Amino acid sequence: VIMSKQSQLARDRHDDSGYANSSKRGLISSDKGGPTAKKVAPDTEDSFEVTKTFKVTTNMIPLHVSNMKQVQRIKVETVSTNNDRLRQLTIMTSIPYLKPEFFPKQRDFVFDSTTLYIPNGQYIGGKAEEIRICENLFENVSGFWKQKIARFLRNDDDEFLVRLTHDGYIPQGIKALEPAHRSELLKFLRILTSQKSNKDMYYHKGYLTYSLDSKQNQSDSAMNIRPGFSKSIAINGESAEVTMSINTQCSAFYTTLPILTLVSNMHKEFKNEVSNNSIDETEKSLKDDEEFSRIVRKELIGLYVKATHLKEGANTLQIVGLSKNNAENEFIMLEDHSVTIAEFFLKVYNTPLQHPKMRLIIGMLYGEKCVFPMEVLKIAQYQLKHSMSMKEKKKYEKASELSSAPDYYMYDVAAILRGPLELTNSPLMNAFGIEYRFNAPLFSQAKLLSRPDIKIRAEVKRLHLGCSEIPQTGSFEQPATVHQAAVISFDKVLSKTEIRDLAVRLEEICLKKGIKIGSKFCAHEMSAKDYMWMDQSMMGWNNQKVGIVIGIVENEKSDVYDALKYYRISKVQTILLTKKTVDQIVNDNKETINKVTRKINMKCGGINFLINIPKTIDGKESALHKKLRASVQYIGIKTYQSIDLKNQRMTMIGASFNESTSSRLNGHCYQEMHHNRKIQTIDSILLEGLESYKKRSKQYPATVVLYRSICNIEDFDNVKEEIEEIRESFVGRTDGYSPSLVVLAVQEDALVRMFVPANDLNGPNTNVRPGTYIDTRIISHGYDEFILNSHTPTRGVSVPARYTILANDPSWTKNEISHITWFMTFNNQVGYKPHAVVDVLHFAGKLAKRGTDIHRFGQNILPNDA
Repeated sequence: VIMSKQSQLARDRHDDSGYANSSKRGLISSDKGGPTAKKVAPDTEDSFEVTKTFKVTTNMIPLHVSNMKQVQRIKVETVSTNNDRLRQLTIMTSIPYLKPEFFPKQRDFVFDSTTLYIPNGQYIGGKAEEIRICENLFENVSGFWKQKIARFLRNDDDEFLVRLTHDGYIPQGIKALEPAHRSELLKFLRILTSQKSNKDMYYHKGYLTYSLDSKQNQSDSAMNIRPGFSKSIAINGESAEVTMSINTQCSAFYTTLPILTLVSNMHKEFKNEVSNNSIDETEKSLKDDEEFSRIVRKELIGLYVKATHLKEGANTLQIVGLSKNNAENEFIMLEDHSVTIAEFFLKVYNTPLQHPKMRLIIGMLYGEKCVFPMEVLKIAQYQLKHSMSMKEKKKYEKASELSSAPDYYMYDVAAILRGPLELTNSPLMNAFGIEYRFNAPLFSQAKLLSRPDIKIRAEVKRLHLGCSEIPQTGSFEQPATVHQAAVISFDKVLSKTEIRDLAVRLEEICLKKGIKIGSKFCAHEMSAKDYMWMDQSMMGWNNQKVGIVIGIVENEKSDVYDALKYYRISKVQTILLTKKTVDQIVNDNKETINKVTRKINMKCGGINFLINIPKTIDGKESALHKKLRASVQYIGIKTYQSIDLKNQRMTMIGASFNESTSSRLNGHCYQEMHHNRKIQTIDSILLEGLESYKKRSKQYPATVVLYRSICNIEDFDNVKEEIEEIRESFVGRTDGYSPSLVVLAVQEDALVRMFVPANDLNGPNTNVRPGTYIDTRIISHGYDEFILNSHTPTRGVSVPARYTILANDPSWTKNEISHITWFMTFNNQVGYKPHAVVDVLHFAGKLAKRGTDIHRFGQNILPNDA
């Protein structure tokens, strides 16, 4: 399903040059291929110059398994006879104590939801055993009974059956590293090293763990910041060494404040801190101001809250909407009589509502929709806060910078090993014969990849090793032509005089940069709430050949950006500037002016600069620009999973790709109504990119390079299925077309951190330079991979990406794949610094996020029954 009218129109409406106007402009250049698609012959030699290696400190900790004991797996199945509310993990911890005759010597074990892992020899039960659990079994362990099992066996006749079955072994020592056992070994090691953190004092969210008793940074009444960590384990294929990576991360959580307080705080921010923050003012704005209602609805939907008037344990509900009614005009049946919500609370709970005119919350409780007064709801614990005010965002960024500073990052890792994971002198690790050492800096061999050429007009510059700054010349490779621009002040952010002066100023700086102007920039005023007028204006500007709309808003929290994208006609580009940015332009801030003009030039069809593959490498003539660019299409695909404003799960897919050897990027959004990580329509998405390439280049690409974003290594199986579906889609084609595939699964946060160690080994570490590359030779899943840091972080530590090569039909060398990946990260036409990931994946992520925002915006402005 193609997402939004913007995406539907993007394929049908093209400018005179054949490019969809939603495309990103410009990037890597090379010679064109021939008139027909021919497969590139493989090159058996590394074609880029190889730099000397150097040592970097990493957070990869070796786990030694040479003395590991044989591990027995016991499969545990639970069959409930009278009670289907059994919690499996509680039973897993009970088995060795319920049946001590099966464990006569020691009780060293770890477990997940289905399997016990036990050192061989400790379990002496048969191949299949059954345990019937009932109240009588706990007569001698009353304390344990009350704490663990009583909640499942609530009646005297409640019982359930547990079946234990032998499920094989993990070999001892280095035999466990053999390919046939690696997957199960890694699973076991993940469970073993995390076992101690599976306690009530820790909260797990996805792959992150947070300590509940940690000191919270109370950065705002609506938000607190908790330090957390994640862990990954992999096998190094060259040395058959197991490594564990620990990564620290701060996350923002909601505080458990009343919903009424949260909404009042939002109202104060909405009024730019000029409100006295009274409940009465908030109540009035919710009733009369549709924009504020949309902001509140967007913030609240999906949030879990506790109803304070209901019994603890049965009072958690999820907000699914904001009713237009209040407690005085919403009715409910009580003893065959119709009463208002306010009367209901007074009669049933003896609670007179303090704010009966406040709009009601619609919540989902036990599968049914109910309405609740805002004043009886309180935010439930442990919920991530994704939407932040400007003040919250600044405090969060400051806390994140302090918690992830490279100086003493490894000291934080050591604290996690000692604390939550309890791996220092761990009896469990010793029982299984696993050891690790964390007494000295951990080094890895790294190298700096070769640098690309930057072309701006006739000038070509070779970047220095480790350089992340693209030189600025004051001109563009290909200046755009702007037929006309509309500069709009929303909600009177600028006066009529100021908006006219800004239009003139923007026109002047564009002309100075070489951008051609067809007609003078026009100035307009508009209400951010008048969506009908916005829609009509966008249609009118499209007919008048307005190439770009430049909107001026008070701050970044405005809904105007989503509105402009929602109503945008494909030929009308949009840019949003804040009042602060406008002030910097008026005051001739060169950095701000450069960024704005780069964006205008790119949006209107120009090219700011080109990234070229060097034509000579190590003094020798190179054909790499032809091999890696001619008749090659690069595609990035990223998924974004969320819950929409109707409380439905959805997956938004962003796809970005080049349409010719000049690598102008185009892209689309797609929506799938599920939460599976496997893309159901991968073949259709790829085909659309191929057809766009053919339309522009008059031929299909001979090679397709797909960068597929994944969350973790467990997604490999999904991507491998997608690869097979892609291959099958070419079977039986009448034209016989079947391109060579290069597929890379990209983990944008590899959970590996790299640092330049201090000279004395005891001082603070520093971040590595862009282009730092580790050839990990990790083949834990049978595939080759590399880790690449391509960016300079604005704060904290560098976050390198892990690229795993799942398919390589043309037999490109890893050196070539890593270099073209590195070169493509430089395609940042606005920031003039390399992205953290390859460009097609960076823009695919933007498209997926934009599609989600536009979809939610559309739901927010339409009636509930539309």
